[in-house]
Amino acid sequence: MNKIFPLFIAAVLLLAGCGDPAGKVATESGTAPAIPTAPRPENSMLAVTQVGQCDFLSGMPAMITVSVRNVGDGNIDLPKWFVRDADNVIFHYIKCDENGNVPPDAKPSDWTVQTPVIKDPVYYPLTLMPGNSVLLRAELVFVSGLPPESPTAKYAVIAELNQSQVKLASPPVIITVFQ
Repeated sequence: MNKIFPLFIAAVLLLAGCGDPAGKVATESGTAPAIPTAPRPENSMLAVTQVGQCDFLSGMPAMITVSVRNVGDGNIDLPKWFVRDADNVIFHYIKCDENGNVPPDAKPSDWTVQTPVIKDPVYYPLTLMPGNSVLLRAELVFVSGLPPESPTAKYAVIAELNQSQVKLASPPVIITVFQ
């Protein structure tokens, strides 16, 4: 009996977490049931940071990894989290001087915005429990568009969540694009 009881408890806990609380996967075309809206999470409960590589070669794909972490005490529900990582991130970038400083007279309109082109969007509900995070990988398209003979340059890059429930962006990260 003592050996069966822990197995029973484990099975109950496992099965309780296997359901799909929001039903089927929804798309913007409306072919699947709509996902219920969740309360807007507090911006102070989410942290967006860029992690990993910051040096890239001009003319080559430049993949950036972005971490979205729940730093609050409660769960954060994002009912329309895109299946494709790159659809969840909007990049803002601007060329810096050789020391990595953004031009002091730069206006918000001077930053170039890279918004994902979302074809046939598919999303699902995402719940981030306290302390948990999700990693997103997306390409900085402008780097692969630079001619390979481009001189070495530094850019400030900001990653913003592409979510209607919350508007949140990372602090600027300086990347270097080499010839």
